[in-house]
Amino acid sequence: MNFILKKTQYFIFFVCRNIRECLKLDADHKECHTHYTKVKKLAKQLESIRDAISQSKWTECIEKANQILKLSSDSSSHAFVYRAHSSICTCMSKGKSPAKETIDKCTQILDTYHVSDVELLINRAEAFILNEEYERALADYQRAHESEDSQRIHEGINRVQKLIKQLKKRDYYKILGVRRTANKPEVLRAYRKLAIKWHPDKYEGEDKVKAEKMFIDIAAAKEVLTDQG
Repeated sequence: MNFILKKTQYFIFFVCRNIRECLKLDADHKECHTHYTKVKKLAKQLESIRDAISQSKWTECIEKANQILKLSSDSSSHAFVYRAHSSICTCMSKGKSPAKETIDKCTQILDTYHVSDVELLINRAEAFILNEEYERALADYQRAHESEDSQRIHEGINRVQKLIKQLKKRDYYKILGVRRTANKPEVLRAYRKLAIKWHPDKYEGEDKVKAEKMFIDIAAAKEVLTDQG
């Protein structure tokens, strides 16, 4: 979580520094003063979001981010708006928000700003995992990997790949018609019975294409479920 907090901290520092430089050039510059007052309020809200994230107060984080969106009504606050939306995505993902709502929010930000923000992609990937959309989660982690080669992304990719493998195993149990607790002998007995029924050369029905597909599926199921690795 430290990378999110540091990113927010750096953002606040650079924005405020730029405005202070403006005031140094012209201490009476009206627009600089007005903008500085507004930015100070927005920066304070960002700091409160940072504090909420550090304390895992996800609901408070979302509330503070929404306050920034209400304060930011002009183009000069564009960067703050993005940070607020990004924070909402993060805190929805880390909190107890429904996975579908989190996915929709993160997708909205990614599509609106046309970015490949690593944090947004990871947060959406985690929401996809909760929604059992593992292939889409893997796609987001791989997209994030294009921008960041880190341990957390490698761990995410490995975790999703394991979940995909487990999901396929669940499907394979269903294909063979055995319980998920079935042992190797039970799997092999079910396989042999179905192999006889669906073998293309022995199939008595008219739909040979279906027979070939079923035979391939049950063979794959047997290989996966009897693989001790």
